[in-house]
Amino acid sequence: MATENRLTVTAEIQRRCTELVLGSEKFNVKLLPLFLESLGCCLSKSEVEEIIASVPKKKFTGNTLPCVTLSKVISRLIKRRMYEPPSYDEVVEVVSKLDVANTGYLDGKEFVAFIAATMPAFTPGELEEIRSTVADEDNRVSLVCLKNQMQTPPSAFSIYRYMEELMVNGLDVEDPEEDELSEDSEDVKFGQHGDEDGGDEEPEIGV
Repeated sequence: MATENRLTVTAEIQRRCTELVLGSEKFNVKLLPLFLESLGCCLSKSEVEEIIASVPKKKFTGNTLPCVTLSKVISRLIKRRMYEPPSYDEVVEVVSKLDVANTGYLDGKEFVAFIAATMPAFTPGELEEIRSTVADEDNRVSLVCLKNQMQTPPSAFSIYRYMEELMVNGLDVEDPEEDELSEDSEDVKFGQHGDEDGGDEEPEIGV
């Protein structure tokens, strides 16, 4: 099992998970969007709900999950580079294809196309929320704003950057038990539900 004194992706996620809930071993899933954002992830509400739905119901106590279980689930997704924000080069590439006049700005329709190309899981409501934070008074979105909004600042923590640093320093990003998933090997699998009888209530996600 990952522990705080081992330099692994899972251990770092678990350390930060426990820190967020002030040392408790239980994590309320209502905090999951906030926690994933603090890790530097970029995902929609539906993707957050999908993560919750992938955990077997028997792992829940009300709306809470053991931090160790949640950390393993998130770690496996991070190692697959899921929910990683687009890089600046990716932003530039997509914008250059949409901004054919080379103005450095995207209008409303072009911005919708940009989101569809980089973050397709976002709903129209979430898209509008993003647009309202980056659009100027002429309802245009600049490349500079997109860069600032979508990239994790160097001073901010990014679990993806942390994983890369482990690899650069020759440290293993995999936990020895993670491949076997120890006691959760048959239960915690992304995109699968542990209970098929439908007898238990769904956890209240509240995202």
